[in-house]
Amino acid sequence: MNMFFVARGVLALALTAASTLASAQVFQFDGRYYEVVPSSGISWAQANAAASSRPHPAGLNIQGQLATIASPEEELEIRARVPAPQGARNELWVGGKKGGCGSAPGCFGRWINGGLILGQEGGLILDHDNVDPPEGFTRDNPYTNWQTGQPDDSNDQTVAYGPGADGLFGLDNQSKTNAILGYVVEWGVNYTPQSGQACLTGCNLPEGTVLGSVYKFPAGTNAVGKQIDVSSWVVQDNDPDRCGLPDSNFNKVVDDGEGTPLRVDLDGNGQADVILSGFTCAHPQVGEVVIFHTKSDVKPNGAVQVENFTGNLLPTAYPCHSQIPRNWNPTHEAIGLWQTDLYTEMAEDEATDSTFACGSDRTKGGKGSYWVVGASINCGDADAYTCFLQVMLYKLHWALEDAKQATAAGVLSSGDAGKIQNALTTSIADLNKGNITECRKHVLDFSKFARAAKYNTSASPINFSAQFEMRGDALLWTVNKLTAAKQFVAQ
Repeated sequence: MNMFFVARGVLALALTAASTLASAQVFQFDGRYYEVVPSSGISWAQANAAASSRPHPAGLNIQGQLATIASPEEELEIRARVPAPQGARNELWVGGKKGGCGSAPGCFGRWINGGLILGQEGGLILDHDNVDPPEGFTRDNPYTNWQTGQPDDSNDQTVAYGPGADGLFGLDNQSKTNAILGYVVEWGVNYTPQSGQACLTGCNLPEGTVLGSVYKFPAGTNAVGKQIDVSSWVVQDNDPDRCGLPDSNFNKVVDDGEGTPLRVDLDGNGQADVILSGFTCAHPQVGEVVIFHTKSDVKPNGAVQVENFTGNLLPTAYPCHSQIPRNWNPTHEAIGLWQTDLYTEMAEDEATDSTFACGSDRTKGGKGSYWVVGASINCGDADAYTCFLQVMLYKLHWALEDAKQATAAGVLSSGDAGKIQNALTTSIADLNKGNITECRKHVLDFSKFARAAKYNTSASPINFSAQFEMRGDALLWTVNKLTAAKQFVAQ
C-alpha cells in the first residue's frame, strides 16, 4: 500500500474587469494551483460538486474544492487573471457558506475548509472601508473582504466574489445565479503525493494541525478512494526509564518494575491528547515518535488498513520482521499504536499496540483517532520472553474488558458476546499454563468470532467492530513475537 499526504492550503481568488472569459484559466500562486472555470448561471451547489470532481491541472492525485480567500496578497495576485463582466454577470462562486459559527464573535459563516468568514453581526465588518477593526481582530486574521454593504440581511446562504455596485471588489452573500460568471477551484500545494517508499528521501508531511492535510485510502483497503484529514507531530521520547513491564495487576497504577505511560500534549492546552503505554518507547536509534491524528466522517466497515511505513518515515529505526531472524531480539521491532480521539474510550485509557504485520497497521474507521509510528516494545530490564508474556497477558485482559463493555452496552448479542469472551478467557488460561500454541489458536478464534458477529451500532458511539479487528490482529502479532522471544531467550 501507499500512503498519500497532501497539504492543501488556503487559497484566495478574485476577479478583475481586465481579462476575458474565453476559456478556463489555470495559474499558480504560493505553490498552489487554481482555476477560473466559466459556467454562466451555475448554482453554488453545482459549482461545489464540479470543483470536487475537477481533475488536477498537473494530473496530481489531489481533490479540488471551491476556493477560499485568506489574504489580500492572494486576492491581488489573482485579480489580474479573472474575467471581465458579461452584462450583469460579474461574480464567481467561492467556497463560503453562511452559518456554522458557534460562538465566534461577529461571524457570518465559514469557508468549506473550516475557516471563519467574519461579517457585520454585532457591528463587526472587515472590508475595504473598515480601516480600524475592533480590538483582537486584524484585516488579515481572519481576512474577510466584503463588497460595500455586504453581507446584508438577506437569506442568501452562499458566497460569491466580484465587484459591488461601487465597482469595489469583495465578497457577496448570494444565492441568485443571474450574476454568476462561473466558479473558482483550488488545489493544494504543488507537490506530487508521496508514497511510503518515496518517503525514504523525504515526505510532504507538515507537522501540527495543517488544514487540508489529507490521507487518501489506497487500493486494497475497504474505503478505497476516500479521504480523511490528517495532522502529524514529531515527539521526542528517548527516556529509557519510562519503559518497563505492563500494568501486571491492571490497576492503572505504576508499580515497581512497570513502565510509566507517556502523556503527550499535542495542542499545548495542558491536557494529554495521547497516552503511550509504559512498555512502548521511541526507537532508541532515533529518539522520536511520529503521531498522526485522523478525523473524518468516512465510515468504512470495521477498521481501515493503513500504511505504518515506520522504516520510511524513520529509516534508521528498528526494522519489522514477519519472521524473526535467528539471534534477533523481538523487542527490537517497529510497532504501531492506536487510540481514539478520546483515550478515555479505550478500556486501558491509553494507546494500545495495533501492529499486525510488517509495514501495515489498522486505524479505527468512522471517527477520529491517533496512531503512532516509531514506537517499539521495551520492557526495561526484563528479558524478551518475560516482556512479551506480560504484554500478551495485558492485551488479552483489556481486549476482554472491551468485550464486556460492548456486551453491557448492548452492542453484542448474548451469543456473540459469549463466543468472543470465552475465546479470550481461554487464551488467558492457556497462556498462564505456558501453552503458547493453544493460546494462539484461541486468539484466532477470537478474531473469527469478532468478525462474524453482528453489531448494534446504535447502542454505542464506540466502533467495537473496528476495535476488535485491530485487537485481534495485534494479539496475533504479539503471540508470534512471544514464540520468537521464547526461542531467542533459549539460545
